[in-house]
Amino acid sequence: MRSLPLAVLFIATALAGCSSDPEPAPPVPPPEVAEITVEIPTMTNGSIIRPRYTCDGINLSPEVTWSGVPENAVTQALILNDPDAPDGAYIHWLVYDIPPDVRGFGEGFGKPFETTDSGAYQSLNSAGDLGYSGPCPPDGETHIYEISVYALDRALEVPPLTGRAEVLAGMEGGVIGYGVTAAGYRRIARFEEIIVFHLTPTP
Repeated sequence: MRSLPLAVLFIATALAGCSSDPEPAPPVPPPEVAEITVEIPTMTNGSIIRPRYTCDGINLSPEVTWSGVPENAVTQALILNDPDAPDGAYIHWLVYDIPPDVRGFGEGFGKPFETTDSGAYQSLNSAGDLGYSGPCPPDGETHIYEISVYALDRALEVPPLTGRAEVLAGMEGGVIGYGVTAAGYRRIARFEEIIVFHLTPTP
């Protein structure tokens, strides 16, 4: 039997030992936290979002507003996540150390800047880009996207351009308020549909 060259065996062994780390998921809030109401003014239940907010449009972040933040919040965080992605998470947008008095971001807020006008920071998303990356599931698949707002009892003080794993880890154990809005998104022959469902936190 002919043996394989040592170089081939080395490469095969190296590849077999390589495995990418799973995508970090947003923290699950405890059941006793304050309920935050999250809304996207340009969308209502059953509505269709314009392609401008997606990967086939101009990838602009939509306007997001929220209310019900507890008075003892030190900072806030906003996350746009795709739990239907292969790893169970795909972070499209992560804003952290949002001042506690902020109650929303205008359209296009998620442009690639480290520090925003509000003083908050934007993390690298799952695509490795800074700021917002719009919904972009595989053709023919419907994914549910969650836009969540977290009230935190701490400032994360994570350096700019830090990966999302460090930001999400810093949020663990510090959530005192939470709210989420979910949006279903499907690309069909270059037309995109987003249907919004307003959800309440699951105990």
